[in-house]
Amino acid sequence: MNPKNYQICNIKGHDDEYLNMICIGEKCNKHQLLCCYCIQDHNKCQTIPISKFVQQFKQQLQSQINDQEQNFESLEVFYNKIQSNIEKAQKKIIETFQKQIDAIKNAKSTIQQLLKQQKTIKDQKQKLQEFESNMTQVNCSSLLAEIIDFKPNSDRFSFSLKKIQGQQINQIQDRILNGSKYSQQYQDFMKRFVEQFEKQNQQMEVNLLNFFLNAPQDIQDLEQNNNNLQSNMQSEIQINQIQVQDRQQNTIGINRNNTNINNIENNQSPKRKFNQLENDNFSPINKQIQNSQMSSTQISNTNFTKQQSFSDSKQTNNQQSIEINQQSTPQFQQQLQQPIQQNTSQQFSSIGNLPKSHQEQLNPPSPNLQLLNAELQNDNQIESEKLIDISQGRSFQIESNGKKFTKILFLNNSMLAGCCESQFLIFDLITCQQKFKRTVGAYITDAVYINSNDLNGTLFLAMNNGKVLAFNREQKMNQPFIFNDYKEQVVDKSGNLLIQINKKDNQLVSFGEDKIIKIWQLNDFKEVKRCELNEVGTALHLDSEYIYVGGLQYLYIWNQVNQFKKILKIQQTKIIYINTHLNKLVVGSQDKIKVFERTSNGDYQHKNEQIFESISSMNILKKWPILIVSNTYQQQQQVCLYNYELCSLAKLKEQIATCCTVGEFDNLNLLGFVYENGQFVVYRIQQSQQQL
Repeated sequence: MNPKNYQICNIKGHDDEYLNMICIGEKCNKHQLLCCYCIQDHNKCQTIPISKFVQQFKQQLQSQINDQEQNFESLEVFYNKIQSNIEKAQKKIIETFQKQIDAIKNAKSTIQQLLKQQKTIKDQKQKLQEFESNMTQVNCSSLLAEIIDFKPNSDRFSFSLKKIQGQQINQIQDRILNGSKYSQQYQDFMKRFVEQFEKQNQQMEVNLLNFFLNAPQDIQDLEQNNNNLQSNMQSEIQINQIQVQDRQQNTIGINRNNTNINNIENNQSPKRKFNQLENDNFSPINKQIQNSQMSSTQISNTNFTKQQSFSDSKQTNNQQSIEINQQSTPQFQQQLQQPIQQNTSQQFSSIGNLPKSHQEQLNPPSPNLQLLNAELQNDNQIESEKLIDISQGRSFQIESNGKKFTKILFLNNSMLAGCCESQFLIFDLITCQQKFKRTVGAYITDAVYINSNDLNGTLFLAMNNGKVLAFNREQKMNQPFIFNDYKEQVVDKSGNLLIQINKKDNQLVSFGEDKIIKIWQLNDFKEVKRCELNEVGTALHLDSEYIYVGGLQYLYIWNQVNQFKKILKIQQTKIIYINTHLNKLVVGSQDKIKVFERTSNGDYQHKNEQIFESISSMNILKKWPILIVSNTYQQQQQVCLYNYELCSLAKLKEQIATCCTVGEFDNLNLLGFVYENGQFVVYRIQQSQQQL
């Protein structure tokens, strides 16, 4: 260092020496810059030349700067890598989605081209318009020329029109069914994909902002989680594919050449068949069911034996399988209606106690049905039969003081909620104990539950004062079950109020005395859409696209996407239940159940119906084409299972259930009833396979 940069010591007697030394003693309280005389006063301190001090300071500072720059650059490298991976993944995802969108557009374009080729129906429409505007003999003859058959058809029309000509898509009904399956499968997959991606993104976003403060999961754990996720997705896909195959094999009334689809749309299955399993340990109604006592019903579901004649009864280990042809002999029907007395076992009749005249209403004779029977009779390849096993699990008694439960819901596989007038209660299915009870300010008319996970969710209660109450459920492991708070919202005027939840869009749908379908956004409870109808509703249901409202005579179907509204006239008794599964629409009224099929053009074709005389409650098992119906027929009370594809019945209980519910969980299906005496009964449902 140039000496001119040194200061001169101004202490007397130091002869203006340069201050070229520095004291770095930590506890020294004297001045730090020293000359050759000053240093004598710091003989106990640590002193070094200023030039050396400056040099060491520079070296350490430069080292820190270099290390910090290197660290920042090293950290930035990983941000660059992550950004590059995100951009590549984004590009790949966009390309993949674009390919799928292009494929969808191409398929839709092809469908539109095929629709344009349907020349016959256009000609028929034009001739009809000409006849309506000018009803001359010539136009009448031209219109009559479009009729191929002047006999009443299966659709109850007095004549049949010529079929559509032009190029057709083979196996169209199978494709519609498969399309519905693939659509639901893709929707479920994308939902899980988005949830997993959002969860990963939340973790990544936090660590991006805090410069990777938290260490990630161990690679092996991460790979194991990914493998589990992929395995679950593959299992779901395989299950869905198997279900599609099973459904294709089981649907007897399907059109196999798809050129005469309308010829068999109203036909029933060629025969009814149910397998019945007797149980020596069936417990009485007025006793608590023990864990060792299980009653089981087996109902034939798929791969039905392809024979017209009766098969021999098979008994193995207290199991009896009974096959019943549609055209049963009167003697056999009489034997079937007689009570079976065998120890204390419960046998379930596949026809119930319906008279022969009633059975004939299920499957009216038709040439197509006989042709299908003949075809099945020539097919002797019989391998196995799939059965549905229903076993009673839990049963417990509730003191309701004469009040009837009007709604029950599964909160999860171990919790059941019940609504009784102005109260709702929560029961533990493991201990059979009441866990929670709350009284609200009005009569509960409807209830729905949406779960965020197995322990948390929200229970929505509709009340006859026009309000909806939302109770948040919170529960932690090994802690009591509670509803911590609730919100209320006026959605309609006083009267019968019905509600449903659209979990996908986080919306609530209400319908009440205002005769208006209202859609509410749940995050702020603001009304976003509405549709006015002509009568008060008695039943409400929604799926991914449509909202269904049942009234006294009509069924209203509202497409909430394109705002299109369709009205179906049902009958004179009010509708009490509506549900959908794939392309099937199930409508339950006070005395019968009707099944419709939605066609590709959005119309609903009546498939079959079943008379029950007086229905008190019903629900649906969506995994199988089966309805649970509580009804009274010829003054006999019963809960029965109705296969709405095969028009077959099996009796489950000789008692009326005021309400019933279905719980579908991972690898577990539950069926719950509450009877007039306040008894709760829960059944477990599973599918099995039996060799024939």
